[in-house]
Amino acid sequence: MQEFLRRAVCYEVETSKDESEPELWLVQATLLNQIGMLYSGSTRLENIARQSHNKLVEYVRRSRLLSASSTLKESQDNYTEQDWSNWVYQEGSRRLGYSIWLVDCMMNFHFEQKPLLVLEDGQAPLPCNELLWDAEIASDWTKLTRKQETNPSLSNALQRIYVAKTVKHDVGEFSRVILLHGIFQETWAVARYYQRPLSSWIPSAERPDTPNPRPEQKVWLPEVPMFSKWRNAACDCIDVLHRAANSTISMLSGVEHPTVFHLHSARIVLLTPYSHIRKIAESLASPNTPATSDALATAEQEVLHWAQRDQRKARLAMIHAGGLLWHVRRYSTRAFYEPPAVFLCTLALWAYSSYTALASIPDGSASTIPSPSSSSARSSSSSSETPTSICLDRPNDDEIVQLFVRDGHPARMRAYISGVRNLCSPEAPARILKEGAKILTSMATTWGGAAGYVQLLERMVEARAAADDGEDVMQL
Repeated sequence: MQEFLRRAVCYEVETSKDESEPELWLVQATLLNQIGMLYSGSTRLENIARQSHNKLVEYVRRSRLLSASSTLKESQDNYTEQDWSNWVYQEGSRRLGYSIWLVDCMMNFHFEQKPLLVLEDGQAPLPCNELLWDAEIASDWTKLTRKQETNPSLSNALQRIYVAKTVKHDVGEFSRVILLHGIFQETWAVARYYQRPLSSWIPSAERPDTPNPRPEQKVWLPEVPMFSKWRNAACDCIDVLHRAANSTISMLSGVEHPTVFHLHSARIVLLTPYSHIRKIAESLASPNTPATSDALATAEQEVLHWAQRDQRKARLAMIHAGGLLWHVRRYSTRAFYEPPAVFLCTLALWAYSSYTALASIPDGSASTIPSPSSSSARSSSSSSETPTSICLDRPNDDEIVQLFVRDGHPARMRAYISGVRNLCSPEAPARILKEGAKILTSMATTWGGAAGYVQLLERMVEARAAADDGEDVMQL
């Protein structure tokens, strides 16, 4: 089907007599085909989609889909049917532009392909909320549009959420997801700056004592004070969006909407070295494939530093990894972005379980740490004693979450996940991989790319089992 659509789009473009901009419907079909090919599981179609991605980006810029544009006057008393038609076209163009921007941003952590569109491209107002967009007749649209103000641009909305810690209350769920990925872009821009050799240099007219620059030193970003502040600010912004999402959940009688999935996934993207973890996982799954030893050693060092020296952020990421599993088991919409997010979530849990060093536990204290099913664990929440366990893929109150993030070292507090049990037990890494593969298998019928993730996770389990068998033979 994706190949048929790709050929149909190519034919339409090549035979079009109009050499100006392609029609909106054709660009919409191209974007849908792009998504279908990227997540189809076909290496050939994925490569075609990645190579042709720049055409969509070029269309966004050439057609100025995300540029500041004129909108209908909000003070106008009477809107005509033509006004509604014009607004639908303008809004549809903006939504298309921001959809392309969103996919471009997602490709960074789904396929490790750097974004071509940046924050400065988002000068158009954010898409309106879903209630206004779903209006079916002009009279309904007129009543709704009189009650609402035009959304700010992405740049202005980002400035507001960073500085004032607020977001327009009726901005809409689609715009909240765009804003969330804008926070990604802002954090990545800061990270790129502090990774540059000149970031620590203070301009001066004086010449240095040594004319030759010092050898470039590897910067570990979490220990850079200003980057750490920016990362904390990004987490605060996501918390603002999450509080709004919790209000929506309350109105929906406890049912979680798709924005919640993005919010949990965001903490994994921002708070884990996912590209390094992925490199280690691919090396483990394909031992016969040559890998640069220096690159692999660097990746392992980064992950080890994350698990041991950035513990609080690592544990916060684990909280949201568990929240993502809770959501996807119950409220999955089988969207294209779910399989890669579940895959990264699985790898993050696996890396935390594998690289977090267990501190020495005093004699006899291990037996006092109860499992979630024990009576002592069930009564701990009602007692004044400090909790000694947490179920990551279950709803938890803020107090126990903060306790785990602040002081949840495995020696003092055990983290549990359904199908895995103790996250830091010797058996946990293999169980995590199997649980992730189980969830992804259920998604493979919708998105073929999930099958590739399942195969990689299964190869990791086999490699771990083979290594364990080899150790047993050596001991014999």
